[in-house]
Amino acid sequence: MTPDARRFALRAVGKLVASVVAAAPLVACSDDAPAAPIVTDAHADAALACDLPPLPADSGATGDPLFDAADGDVAPLVPSEGAAYPCCLPVLEGALPADASIASYFEESRVDDPSVIACCRATIEYLDHEDELDVTAFAADRNVAAAHGALFACCLRLRFPSGASCTSWGPPPPPAMNSRSTTPTTPSFDAPELVDLRAAARASMPRIVADASLIEVAQATWRGRMVREYGSSSVFESLAMQLALAGHDAADVAQCRAFADDERHHGVLCGAVVEALGGQARFESESTPVPAHRDVEVTEAALRNLFAVCCLAETAAVALLGAERFEMPDGDLRGILTRIWSDEIRHARFGWRLLATSLSQLDEPARVRLGEYLAVALADVERHYRDNIALVEKPRGGSALGLCDGRASRALVRDVLHSVVLPQLARLGVERPQQALCALDALPEPVALEIARPCDQLGVMTCSVV
Repeated sequence: MTPDARRFALRAVGKLVASVVAAAPLVACSDDAPAAPIVTDAHADAALACDLPPLPADSGATGDPLFDAADGDVAPLVPSEGAAYPCCLPVLEGALPADASIASYFEESRVDDPSVIACCRATIEYLDHEDELDVTAFAADRNVAAAHGALFACCLRLRFPSGASCTSWGPPPPPAMNSRSTTPTTPSFDAPELVDLRAAARASMPRIVADASLIEVAQATWRGRMVREYGSSSVFESLAMQLALAGHDAADVAQCRAFADDERHHGVLCGAVVEALGGQARFESESTPVPAHRDVEVTEAALRNLFAVCCLAETAAVALLGAERFEMPDGDLRGILTRIWSDEIRHARFGWRLLATSLSQLDEPARVRLGEYLAVALADVERHYRDNIALVEKPRGGSALGLCDGRASRALVRDVLHSVVLPQLARLGVERPQQALCALDALPEPVALEIARPCDQLGVMTCSVV
């Protein structure tokens, strides 16, 4: 992310919020398994670099004993196995383009090199477990591998494109304040729904020219966005229901309900990109219940969810989309991004406007409680974006495909929350207790220790993503 893109995104968010608040009385890889087996001509007796053992006959295995173990038989981690890492890092870096100053893919002549594949396996396996042994060493080793582009290339080579993607736009369901808040506003069902957007998506497919090495990571990125955007429609439907129960104007309720249609349309648009990249726009969608916050009155409960969804999550999404759009060249894909961005701006502006006009209805104790909820919601929204944006560099040519610089994107979310959202909430008179900032600052800085698996957003397994 360039400095100009970051400044543009922060200005856009600041202008969005200020346009509402100033008038009042008064801050992005989807499959959990490899896409396909790895094809290699390595033989069992091949001499590999760094004294690594021969590649297994099943070339689709990840090389991770925890991931590959059958019937729950987990192989023990032997700390000394990490000795291959310092030897393998130069091997992997040597397989990258000579001028690779940003994340890139291995040179064509080295893609099927058995030593490169074996070193990818060894490096990923080592980093997947090193934090269990030495957290500080893990962070240092992981950041070195990421900065040099080796992790990005290995995640793609081992066919875990999700580990190199940035997928989070659609707002997550708001967090509950406590156990009494967890009762959902609408019933949820355990059985997932099969969503098939292929017909609608194929009618809107953009023209895309992409480097073959980036197809899978781009497809994983837009597939994740498709799932999250479409799935967030239920969040707005629940929020609209709650606003109605709180006695909000019928026009506002209808507008919020229409936002659910926007999110479904965003899912179709993202699905169109998936189809254009050779994927299929269909997935299983699970319900995302919104907490009813039964520990407070319905008016206050609705404001909590409005605040978390529109004033935090959607406002952060406006910044991320704005920065991504700023760096994307003109074309069909930028047109899709512009449509989604403009809708997210409306969603965020709606939340800030309604929050500004509704705060006057709250008494002082309710304002204090809303400030206390601020601490919970701030930590939750940053955790959401941190967990769903892989800590990888943007590859060469990535801007044209909507790929992101994970570290810069995480930092941008933090900047929006600190420099835009919190000051504007203070102008509105929302109590800003110290624990709100403490909750935000307690989360790892983008440049500090990252206790997350090397190729993974959710910390489940090195190259697997839920």
